[in-house]
Amino acid sequence: MRRYFPFSVYVILFIAGWNSRTVAQPASANVLYSDHPQPIRIGIDAGVTITPFLNATPTYFATNYPYADIPDTIHMRFPDGASAGVGYTIGAAADFGIADDWGILAKINYSLLRAGWHSVSMEQGVTDRDYVIVPVTNDLQLTLRYLNVDLMLRHSFRSLKYFYLGAGFEYGQLLSNNYAITQSLGGPTNLSFVNFSTGQGTGIRSYTLSNSFNNTFATSRFAIKLLAGFPIRIGHRWTLNPEASAAFPLNQLFNTSARADYQANGFSATPNPLLITLTIGLRYEL
Repeated sequence: MRRYFPFSVYVILFIAGWNSRTVAQPASANVLYSDHPQPIRIGIDAGVTITPFLNATPTYFATNYPYADIPDTIHMRFPDGASAGVGYTIGAAADFGIADDWGILAKINYSLLRAGWHSVSMEQGVTDRDYVIVPVTNDLQLTLRYLNVDLMLRHSFRSLKYFYLGAGFEYGQLLSNNYAITQSLGGPTNLSFVNFSTGQGTGIRSYTLSNSFNNTFATSRFAIKLLAGFPIRIGHRWTLNPEASAAFPLNQLFNTSARADYQANGFSATPNPLLITLTIGLRYEL
């Protein structure tokens, strides 16, 4: 004689078996964010900027000679190009998850860019007896301050512990610029810079001049932005994100009139900054 169990008994046995199977499955140890599949992460960034210049050989800058009653323009030439300077950046970031391993990374930051130029030129000097050729050392330090907005598409690699790459665009608004120029004379110690108003020597063999360039630089910059980063978990919803990025310029730093002045003096291309940024970010997952 066959025995039959009620249908409810089969249902209870099925649910119990499914629950035991679910409990037995181990949680993945490599999942960095597991609360929800498309999180939003916000935070702050701080770090350094490194600014090599493209098309920086040769380079010249038009500045005002300080020893003249009426401003007189001098052209300082730097045939050896620019040296990358170190500045800093600080800002805020937001990462919006849009699909598995994909997101939109938005940033806004204040960045200070620095670069330097150095040259030694041989110039003609006048003594009481004759004309002489003396070395003149020129040093220029340029500082640019920008408010930048970045928008990038981000992809994370689970097999690489969520190492991620980003690509997109950067817009920068120039806030201010300033430069510091130092000129020094070599040669006979009785030579000095001339006062253009009197035609006499000033007794000064080295001077430093600080000022800003007017009507020289474009007020905005556009660049292609590439980024690489790695999240390091420091809490349930907190990560530290070391990042490295590079912004390749799409437009010129020098404005139209400054580029025309360059061409009039025999230079076909003007210097353009390539912005490299190394930062540490603190992120919180909402």
